[in-house]
Amino acid sequence: MKKSKIILFSLLVITLLMPFATFASAKPPGYVGFKEGDIYVWDTEFDEKPVEEWYEDIGYIDKDTIEIIAKNYIEWYDWELDVTQWKLIIHDIRKEDDDYIVIPSDSIADEYNYVKFVYTLKEYDADAGWWRKMENYQRGYLIEPDEEYWAKRLCDFWDGIYFLSKGDHNYPALVVPKNLDWDEVARWMEKPLTPREEDEGYYRAKEIKIQHFLDKKQVGLYTERHFGDVYPAFEKELDTFETIYKYNEDGILYYYEYTYDGDIIAKFELKEMFGYYTYIYENWWWLSLIAGAMVVGIIILIVVIIKLKKRK
Repeated sequence: MKKSKIILFSLLVITLLMPFATFASAKPPGYVGFKEGDIYVWDTEFDEKPVEEWYEDIGYIDKDTIEIIAKNYIEWYDWELDVTQWKLIIHDIRKEDDDYIVIPSDSIADEYNYVKFVYTLKEYDADAGWWRKMENYQRGYLIEPDEEYWAKRLCDFWDGIYFLSKGDHNYPALVVPKNLDWDEVARWMEKPLTPREEDEGYYRAKEIKIQHFLDKKQVGLYTERHFGDVYPAFEKELDTFETIYKYNEDGILYYYEYTYDGDIIAKFELKEMFGYYTYIYENWWWLSLIAGAMVVGIIILIVVIIKLKKRK
């Protein structure tokens, strides 16, 4: 009787632990910051006017031609001017050794670890008032945090970091691996390129840091591209393309800005339940100080009130 009870108890324990064992075995590697079922929403802003200005600066005269080219430029990025939000839904994450997807380059599979995932990307049309699908159950992949690879293959001075999905679009990388050394990414980006900023045309790349209480933390990348070497006749008229990428600790994009002459071509801000996540993420240290000061103030006030009551 005792033996049968022990066997039954053991089977019950094994049955209860099985879901946890399955979950542990399917857990993605440490450089993957998103999870199955995650949904991310960004407020977006797109404008083709800075692009029109760029074409005017490089010598285009015909206004109709400029407008058509600028419109095609925006559409090539899969950006719609009337779209106000993007939504990313993570459906499935595969293991590193799972051949669920054949990625574009065999050399990637030979040299680097990567995780395959399935996602849906939607955009919110403010005029129509509904979400439309851009990529439904698309197969993507996330390469491990190798700074040289990311700098040379996945980053660009023109518009920053590519999103790892279809090869025919270059919209921002909404997710990147955790623990990327952005300073090293910037170094590798500039290393093979000439000329530098002292010449007519130049490239610049540098890490972005934000203040986290008493410490500065790497959060992303800044790139700058000037085309004076390509269009020397218009060098004085030309301004600069700049990109800013900021990511949270899980490698999720929380701010992106792509500009020409300081004017927004595209902008993404990760939105949370209580306002903009960017604001809280970048200013949590002094918000914590204010909250702490308020708590201390309330405690002091309560102590004073108690003492005054005791005196009475």
